[in-house]
Amino acid sequence: PESVQRVLQQSLPLSQITLSDHLGEMLDICLKKRVIGQDINEITDIYKVRTESNRWQTEFWGKWMLGAAPLYALTANPELGAMMQSSTQTVVATQSADGYIGNYAPDKHLEQWDVWGRKYTLSGILLQYRQESDKSRRKELLASAIRLANHLMSEVGSEPGKKSIISVGNYRGMAASSVLEPIVWLYRETLEKRYLYLIVTGK
Repeated sequence: PESVQRVLQQSLPLSQITLSDHLGEMLDICLKKRVIGQDINEITDIYKVRTESNRWQTEFWGKWMLGAAPLYALTANPELGAMMQSSTQTVVATQSADGYIGNYAPDKHLEQWDVWGRKYTLSGILLQYRQESDKSRRKELLASAIRLANHLMSEVGSEPGKKSIISVGNYRGMAASSVLEPIVWLYRETLEKRYLYLIVTGK
């Protein structure tokens, strides 16, 4: 019906949407059992040890944030909000002086799933930045995201000593190139041209 089409064409904030009946019940179970029920230390402690060479553990927290952020926008659940904030602080606290956040050994950067993990980490930080109400914390989160992206750009590119992003990681750069999604988010927040250049050229 035309009335349904008009509703579907409208973009409503999640905070203005209420899901009831079976769908609402299932969403509530997912929120309490799977998202809030997650052992958050299990997926953030990963960042505290940098000895990895071939696995993908740093995708877990960012993927959790990708589920948690829209659920928080929909429900404003205070427990979930606190988990998002504290877990982000834990992850950001592991950032090294050069901007790197991850669990790969220094001599294994860009190998296997390293950039893939950085993609999810950058996504998680920016998701918390979007919903953070404290101006000081927002500033710190954006600064952390910028440092993380800039460190990656110090390793990939067309300049001598750098590697093309499509030549690193698995599946001929497909996994690594997916980092361009949160780079788009970062460009929208900063309007920094170097991020736009990376998005357009992949270099």
